[in-house]
Amino acid sequence: MSTLLGRMIVMGTWALWLASPHVVVVALAADEQADSAPVEIPEVVVQGKPLSRTDVTADPVGLPAATTILDTGAIQRTPIVNSYVDLFRPLPGFNVNNFGQGGIGNGIAIRGFTDLEHGRDVAYFIDDVPMNEVSSIHTPNYADLNILIPETVERLEVIRGPVSALYGDSNLGGSVNIVTKRFDSTGEVKGYGGYFNTGRGMMTYSQPRAKEGTIVPYLAAEGYTSDGYRDNQGYQRYNFFGKVTAPTKFGDFTIRTQFYGGDWGAPGYISRDLVQSGALSPKTAVNTSDGGNKELQNVVVNYLLGDLDQAVTVTGFVNHDVFVRFADFGGGQREQNEDRTTAGFTIRKTWTSRLLDLFPAQVMVGTNFRNDSVGVTQMPTVSRIASGPDVVNLNYIEQGLGEYIQVQFQPVSWVKLTGGTRYDHFWYDVNNQLATSSVPTTDTGVWSPKAGIALTPVSWLEIFSNYSEGFRSPSVVNDVMCLLL
Repeated sequence: MSTLLGRMIVMGTWALWLASPHVVVVALAADEQADSAPVEIPEVVVQGKPLSRTDVTADPVGLPAATTILDTGAIQRTPIVNSYVDLFRPLPGFNVNNFGQGGIGNGIAIRGFTDLEHGRDVAYFIDDVPMNEVSSIHTPNYADLNILIPETVERLEVIRGPVSALYGDSNLGGSVNIVTKRFDSTGEVKGYGGYFNTGRGMMTYSQPRAKEGTIVPYLAAEGYTSDGYRDNQGYQRYNFFGKVTAPTKFGDFTIRTQFYGGDWGAPGYISRDLVQSGALSPKTAVNTSDGGNKELQNVVVNYLLGDLDQAVTVTGFVNHDVFVRFADFGGGQREQNEDRTTAGFTIRKTWTSRLLDLFPAQVMVGTNFRNDSVGVTQMPTVSRIASGPDVVNLNYIEQGLGEYIQVQFQPVSWVKLTGGTRYDHFWYDVNNQLATSSVPTTDTGVWSPKAGIALTPVSWLEIFSNYSEGFRSPSVVNDVMCLLL
């Protein structure tokens, strides 16, 4: 089996929890001779204890792992200069690499995994929809989040390491779940401009959360253009995002759609030594015709039934994108062309109660499925014109089915045990247009166990450790074809 297993073991991690619950009590008195006079009641402030890892909860902070949650306020305070990578720059433990090559996926790494392979070792989700492109010709599990408009993000959840059983493929370094806004109290219009004909404009329209049964729209549009500092560094994109929410008695039903397009030049990677010696201008492009373009459309449906700790969550999605890249890495220019349609669903149920009416406990079970239908070609080119026959010409279907269970149990108030596992099965049906014989269908699977403990012996001290395994699914281009040929 060509599955790549990664093992993340975190032992003896310490955290200080400095917040503690407090209640401000206000004493009121009235004049005995003016019983009927109105009494002005001062505000009473009640603040509860922040979520701890020993709490039994569906929130990621309750896991025995290093987590970061960015809420709407934190996101609004984050300066967005160019794209989604600006959301990740302030996060501890992240390596962020903007390649400066236009609208390709940037490098994001956690826990020491490489940031040179377009974020392939972090599992990304937007509204429970997986974003990693399995078996991509660019790199296995390529991640491109350029479709994300940062201002539409309501919440960003980061779990370091493959600790959560909810997330499977690509979660070697960890997982990132991005939740987009369903509504807002205000709309927004903003923009900026600068050198090299750079400009970005963004606007949103929304309404406050409405009563049950009322349709609430949330719309956003973004445009960006820049000629760039270097030769052949121009980049233009458009992005339209629409979401409609119908609040119900038990939860919110949402449907969203998006239309994204980008076109860019790529100046390539030049020799730093030659630039420092003065032999080469820092503005020089490796190949003045390198670059690419991408078009994407999607539809996503989300439904949350019940409170988060008792909820049934259902997600369905269809995504189509066409990605073309022309790149010269020293051996001449080549064209990579990928046409991908992805469809799938996620179903999850959570139960939170007390075992034997004494011990807080939670069980979460779920399943997820995705089908990727992909056509991919690669050929040598000169100035974006084919100069030779295809070296890759594949049509393939990759299907992935995952099932998981995650359990939390609190035997005493200061101890919580967490355990879980998931099994992911993958099927491959590959049609190699360049082969003289048929290619048989193949399949493979992998278990991913999880276990952890969290201790809070005193209110200001938290100790947690975990053992967990993650994986990256076999790539049709890099792994499966090598086995079949």
